[in-house]
Amino acid sequence: MKSKQYLGILGLILLLIGGFIPIAKLNEEVISIFPVWNNIELQNGLWQWRDISFFAVTIVLIIFLTIYLLIVKKYLGFIVTGVLSLFIILIIFIALLQVNSKVSGVEGVSFSFSWGLVVAVASGIAFLLAGLTKQKLK
Repeated sequence: MKSKQYLGILGLILLLIGGFIPIAKLNEEVISIFPVWNNIELQNGLWQWRDISFFAVTIVLIIFLTIYLLIVKKYLGFIVTGVLSLFIILIIFIALLQVNSKVSGVEGVSFSFSWGLVVAVASGIAFLLAGLTKQKLK
């Protein structure tokens, strides 16, 4: 197996993990990219999953595209998936910053970021490295 395949598989796994683990916490409620933690609507509309639902669907499409690229061994396409996933994570981060600005100064409401975004960014970087790697790494 080539190093590009390893990096592509690593990026795919990290993107899947990043979609399911928490990206932020609003009080004791968990926010994730995929609505697995019942985060459709939290704290009277401070966070609504529809804010990033389009991007969550796009991440699923990126996952399918990555699987296709791994099967047909077109590693240059990982540059596209890497740029797209990093762009989507940036938009999600901006949406979370908006939530953070809504809760700043509100008593009894706390907001904190979690590791989900870091893992998702690592997946985008792995995709970019897989697309940009010229020789086999040993």
